[in-house]
Amino acid sequence: MPNDESRRFPRVPSRNAVLVKETSDGDEAFVPTRTLSLGGCSFLSREPIDAGEILELLISVEQRVVQARARVVYSRQAEDQRYEVGVEFGELDPGDREILNGLLEAV
Repeated sequence: MPNDESRRFPRVPSRNAVLVKETSDGDEAFVPTRTLSLGGCSFLSREPIDAGEILELLISVEQRVVQARARVVYSRQAEDQRYEVGVEFGELDPGDREILNGLLEAV
C-alpha cells in the first residue's frame, strides 16, 4: 500500500457517510470514510471486500452527494472487527470532482 508521499493524490482524514454498492452481487451498506482524495478514499466495512472488486459509491460531502465508480485496492483488518478498505476512483464526474476539490482545499 503506498504511503502519502508516493500518492498522486494525497489523502486527508475526512469522515463522510458513503453508500457502497458492490457491482458483483448488488450488496449495499452505509459506512464512514476514513480518508478522502481526488483519486480515492478509504472506509470502514463490516465485511472484507476483495481487491479488484468494482464498487459504486455515493459519498455525502457537505450536504451534497458525490457519485463515483471505484476499484478496491486493499482490504485489511482494522479495529472493532471491521475492515479498512481502500479504493481508487475510476469514473468521477467533473462536477463531483469539483465538490471533492472544494472539501480538500478547505482542509
